[in-house]
Amino acid sequence: MHKSVYRRFASGPVLLYDRMGEYRPDNMKAHVDFRHYFDQSTAQPPNYVADDLELKWQKANHVGRL
Repeated sequence: MHKSVYRRFASGPVLLYDRMGEYRPDNMKAHVDFRHYFDQSTAQPPNYVADDLELKWQKANHVGRL
């Protein structure tokens, strides 16, 4: 899962087409890393998130090269 998805779940309300609300797509209910956002009785947030590939590319001077 991209790191931006973790940030979006953790942030406050976002624009959902025509209203403001929490970012909670139904298809993510079963994902182990996001289950606690839908069911408060489940475990706490994960300790690990996706690696920052963009930063690694930038440090290796590979931005824009594929």
